[in-house]
Amino acid sequence: MRVAVVTLALALAACTATVGTEVASSGLPPASATAPGPAAQTAPAVPSLTEHEAAVTATLEALAAAFLAGDREAVRPWLADPDSTFGQRWLRRAAAMADVPFSSYTLKLDTSGADLTTATVPGDGGLLVNVLEEHGLVGFDELGPLRERLFLSLEQADDGRWLVAGDTDAERLGLVSADHLWDHGPVVATRRGSLLALHHPEQQGVGTLLDEAERALAVTDERWPLPWPSAVPLLVPADQDELAELLHVTFDLDNFVAFATATPIVERSAVTLSGSRVMLNTDRFLTRPSATRERILVHELVHAASRPSSGLAVPSWLEEGVAQVLGEQRSTTGTSLLSALADSDWGGSLPLDAEFSSGDRDSIFLSYQRAWSFVDFLTDRHGAETVGEFYRAAGQGSVGAPGTAAAVVDRAARDVFGASMDELVAAWRATL
Repeated sequence: MRVAVVTLALALAACTATVGTEVASSGLPPASATAPGPAAQTAPAVPSLTEHEAAVTATLEALAAAFLAGDREAVRPWLADPDSTFGQRWLRRAAAMADVPFSSYTLKLDTSGADLTTATVPGDGGLLVNVLEEHGLVGFDELGPLRERLFLSLEQADDGRWLVAGDTDAERLGLVSADHLWDHGPVVATRRGSLLALHHPEQQGVGTLLDEAERALAVTDERWPLPWPSAVPLLVPADQDELAELLHVTFDLDNFVAFATATPIVERSAVTLSGSRVMLNTDRFLTRPSATRERILVHELVHAASRPSSGLAVPSWLEEGVAQVLGEQRSTTGTSLLSALADSDWGGSLPLDAEFSSGDRDSIFLSYQRAWSFVDFLTDRHGAETVGEFYRAAGQGSVGAPGTAAAVVDRAARDVFGASMDELVAAWRATL
């Protein structure tokens, strides 16, 4: 499911799939679509965001500085009602951020899309604004900060300042504000070389996790053939329920153990996947043996290593196949593809993006098996470095060039392997 602003690499048992969730910033329905008939006639007058843009920007800058400092008292004056449920939540949020090693934290008003206030009014005279939230961590995020969205309701105070009243009014439009680890309690950082674990203070086993991650990072550096910063933060939620709040995904998390996330930023003729993170489903991950956890971490770190070379046209079969073949150097389930295909109607094709996160457990496993098998076929015949070049060509070929994602991948195959995708798939099928 590649429709997105945040790319997620998901680990199923001992493997992962790339999917995405889209945070829309334009194309919203007009007010009449959400408030038809008499409701549209009785709706309160709404202020013009353009008229108040400077004041809203000043509010966001003040809040960003307070959050960066972890200063809850500096947040308080910018809340419409500090004693409300939302107000108390944001005061706790500020305190929980105090020990996070931020290199930067900004809140910027985004007026490039539709006017959210005209689509759904948070209250008489209020504003509903689209806010770009960015943060970086000290020693990390060389490719750029993590970029997410907050959709904030604002109310104007008597002195003319705009105060934040909530962050859920846009949900009726399908727009959900981002959640972070610090939205669920105090966060501390444990640093180990070029790795960083962000976790809650009471969590156990973080030292062991970092030991395993260090060994996995060494393996990743040895196997991944292209340059990358070789530094990535690990996010360790308290449990699967907290993970679900952070991801806001609609599929069942029970079979997924780890995620690799990043933000695609498209600027002119380049795509950058910034803010790379590895996120764990602790309920599923920590129950596995240490050797299995290390193998899963290698898989996720290969996803992170691929970020500088990736792009919007990279299909999930290539993303996941590379992570399995170059990262894990084995198939997902340990069973043969032929035995998996015997009871399925797979059609002799590569899996679609949606097939990595939809369907039952067996069908998802089969998608990983097909991806592993095809990329293993390419690696066996052309070598890991050439497959890495194919990945980079597919990733960087989608900006400023004509054609669909499939056309971009086909063009990359012709450039790197000297054969079309149809020819490569036919040759692979002939080996099964």
